[in-house]
Amino acid sequence: KSVIDKMLDNWNNDREDNNSVKKMINADIKNMQKLYMDLDLEEIDNVVKLMQTSKKIFVIGVGSSRAVAEMLGWHCMVLGLEAVTISEGGYGLFEIAHVTKDDCVIFFSVPKYLKDEVQMMELLHTKKVPSVVITNNLFSKIASYASIFIPVETDNTSFFNSFILHAEVCNVIL
Repeated sequence: KSVIDKMLDNWNNDREDNNSVKKMINADIKNMQKLYMDLDLEEIDNVVKLMQTSKKIFVIGVGSSRAVAEMLGWHCMVLGLEAVTISEGGYGLFEIAHVTKDDCVIFFSVPKYLKDEVQMMELLHTKKVPSVVITNNLFSKIASYASIFIPVETDNTSFFNSFILHAEVCNVIL
């Protein structure tokens, strides 16, 4: 749903009962339970091994994904890993031009996927750069270029996508 559709739904629902906050939290709880049931721990181990063996880790999150990318990038540096966080789209994504097979990319994305993001993942795939995509849709073009796919739900009753699960996946990886 678009932001406007979500706003209208909440506005209309709130006129009847004022439970929008509880609905939002319950949606995140349901998404967390789904993550708990569906999370492939072998894939998490693969991400950790990839990070440990990579020369440099590029953590990318553009737009609303920026906060979670910066969190993971900062914690990687605290752990002594060489990490670069890229949070700008467009020309900001040119930083990945220097990525090699010895590096890895961890990419956070939520719908609507930007054309720049798709092209970046296609380039990484062509260069055979190991990549991890953390997003909600296995069948998205972005996920199809990933070496490792970690599924997370972003659906919520609030106006914007929820990043609770993205943050939790970061904690699990760290």
